[in-house]
Amino acid sequence: MLRFSDSSTSQFQIRVKILARLVTQFDGKLKGKMMDFILEDIRNRVDLAFAWLYQEYNLYLDKWPNGNLENYDECLTSLLSGLQEKPDQKDG
Repeated sequence: MLRFSDSSTSQFQIRVKILARLVTQFDGKLKGKMMDFILEDIRNRVDLAFAWLYQEYNLYLDKWPNGNLENYDECLTSLLSGLQEKPDQKDG
């Protein structure tokens, strides 16, 4: 198992949060490219997927009660659809 030092792990987490936050600020192609990137290797990019979902939900909460969940729903359903379309990835 690959082990990271505390500093490299925290740097990785910071990068994931920044990237997830940035992608929520844009529409269209960038979100599509991010989705493709995540789904190419979901096992190693699951942190990015959840960080993105979290940021989309936070944007909704920031605009509550007038916000809507459209971007969050789109992100979630795209992730789930992409996972469903992928062949089973077995440990190996």
